[in-house]
Amino acid sequence: MNNFELRGGGGGGGVRLAKKPYDYFKNINIPGPEPWFFFGNMLQLMKKRMAKFDKEMKQKYGKVLGFYICNQPHILISDPEMVKEICIKQFAVFTNRYDMFPPDGVGDKFLSFLTDLHWKFTRTLLLPTFSISHLKQTMGIMNRVVKNLEENFSLFADSDKAVEMKQVFSCYTVDMIASTAFGIEVNSQKNPDHSLIKCFDKFFYVNFYDPITSVQTLFPVIPKILGTFGIKSNFSSSLQSVAKFSKDVIAERRKNKTVRQDFLQLLLDAKLENVDKIDDDMKHELETLTFENMSDWRSKRGLTDEEIVAQVVLFLFAAHLTTSTALSFFSYILVTQPEIQQKVYDEVMDVIGDEEPMVENLNKLTYLDMCMSELLRMYPLSLRLQRYAKETVKIKDWIIPKDIPIDISIYSLQHDPEYWPEPHKFIPERFAPEAKSKLNPCTFLPFGIGPRMCIGIKMARLEFKLAIATIIRKYKFVKSPKTEVPLKTGGQIFLYPVNGVWLKAEKR
Repeated sequence: MNNFELRGGGGGGGVRLAKKPYDYFKNINIPGPEPWFFFGNMLQLMKKRMAKFDKEMKQKYGKVLGFYICNQPHILISDPEMVKEICIKQFAVFTNRYDMFPPDGVGDKFLSFLTDLHWKFTRTLLLPTFSISHLKQTMGIMNRVVKNLEENFSLFADSDKAVEMKQVFSCYTVDMIASTAFGIEVNSQKNPDHSLIKCFDKFFYVNFYDPITSVQTLFPVIPKILGTFGIKSNFSSSLQSVAKFSKDVIAERRKNKTVRQDFLQLLLDAKLENVDKIDDDMKHELETLTFENMSDWRSKRGLTDEEIVAQVVLFLFAAHLTTSTALSFFSYILVTQPEIQQKVYDEVMDVIGDEEPMVENLNKLTYLDMCMSELLRMYPLSLRLQRYAKETVKIKDWIIPKDIPIDISIYSLQHDPEYWPEPHKFIPERFAPEAKSKLNPCTFLPFGIGPRMCIGIKMARLEFKLAIATIIRKYKFVKSPKTEVPLKTGGQIFLYPVNGVWLKAEKR
């Protein structure tokens, strides 16, 4: 009789399976695809890509099923009632995400992967950074950055050539992050050799659209094995290069006693005793973070340099990848549905006109906000949420074992016709103010849900609306012969346009 020890979730320990490792789900009556020896269902997942795999598995086996990555069992969930139990009602049991990064001193300290009290402590310190008052303070910086994007669109319009929108908006988000995170003004379109731009190129384009790195990130055991032989994966080495850049900026500030109003400075100054001064818009979330047994955290420290660097790198990654991809997908919607583009233009001119975009008037762009929500429903940038249970529990008729990785399929939930009629049609009216109350919030998860939902939602929406409102006032998004219709999407972890979004800009 063979024994197999499986890596558990971030909670430590492991799950020991007796006899055959692939009998695990049969023994607890969870259906799922037949695994292959050694690989489990990994090859099927890689071949079909995550979105298609999740959708087909749900259609064949139901809203709760089991699959294997090698001999590690995973539970795949596409049931909103289960989502509510896991992410909200029984959050104390499902507080943590399972590990997706090797212990390299950076990725394992991301807020996304911290656990229990360490997560609560760090998230609490970060709350003021994403408050409305801080966003208002950074609007001057953001408006200077968006002028670079506007200048670039002028050049595109004059050239009458198709341009790839993901690359265009990547430059915009890099510039925005450089300014808001580090206080560094960079026009990446004109200065591609800047050291920060090279860091970004290495970090993003080598890693997140590369199948080898997708495998390494999906299956963290691979870089861990490589690490025992002193071999760093592409992901780890590029992560370290971005971390080094951040450390150098911190060292320079401390040496010269430089103080700036940016993301990095807020982290350097963060202390728990300052949280009482938090803005009203963040108080509700603060109330969800209880502080039992946290007196030692309160009294001893703010964030360490390692924690600061990790959150800066996470901010760079999340803000850049998600916003630039969302903007490129939306530009595709605008050219393929000109009536949508006209409505967005009309609203922007009615609400903002020739005024400078500010937090107040951007927040009044109701139709654009509806469009962004529908965009993220159709094209969820992250395809799954991850959790694991700290103890074995029963939800509905299902046994959820301790430490087994749980994958909540965002894509399946947001494309389920039971909740979203005609799910492959772009219908912003689903998110009209009068329609929102009819939606099941556990079927719309682009930012997650519950206490661990994305902390940067307001920033993401503001950056998206600022770009669209600025450009659409002066330029039309126009189809070109290179525009791919329908758009081919792919990705193992994050959804992206496989062949890019090629469009032209036309002056109004």
